[in-house]
Amino acid sequence: DLVTVAGPGALTLAQTPAGNGTLSFAQPGRIRFWDLSSNLVIANQSYVLVRGIRSLAAAIAGNPTGAFALAENYNAAGDGTYGASPIRTEFAGTFEGLGNVLSNLSIVDAVDADSVGLFTLLGNQGFGHMSVVRDLRLWHETVTYTGFHGVVGGLAASTALGSVINVDVDAAISAPQATDAGILVADAR
Repeated sequence: DLVTVAGPGALTLAQTPAGNGTLSFAQPGRIRFWDLSSNLVIANQSYVLVRGIRSLAAAIAGNPTGAFALAENYNAAGDGTYGASPIRTEFAGTFEGLGNVLSNLSIVDAVDADSVGLFTLLGNQGFGHMSVVRDLRLWHETVTYTGFHGVVGGLAASTALGSVINVDVDAAISAPQATDAGILVADAR
């Protein structure tokens, strides 16, 4: 159920020689890394390990088309309440949750933003750079939208040609004046 990479280690997951097959996690299966300097390679793609929402947001701001993975379960209660989407940079890379749980995320839109969610926009930045978010569980998330005519989602407010694969969201969303609201993604273009 749980694979742990203890200390500064490495994990490489390869596809079959035919290049088919997909990675997926059935609950409670997950991969956990103790050390963020460990190496993770999935299907010849190297991933940067992150431990929480702030480190993920900073990593995406530095490389919006990069590949990132959640190193272990993360309880966002210690972050306090976010006043806007925690990840505001348009994301056109890959985020692999590794079956881990991101819990207790709280967002109360204090800036009257047009788009509110964990991610503002899962986008695409040209050929070969479309967002993929996969193998993640968001639990006990609350999103409160106080503005008018925006879009509100638990995972993302909007997606433009992005893919969401094997993502579970348990969220309470309050958005009485929103144009669109959704537990996973509010506006899929």
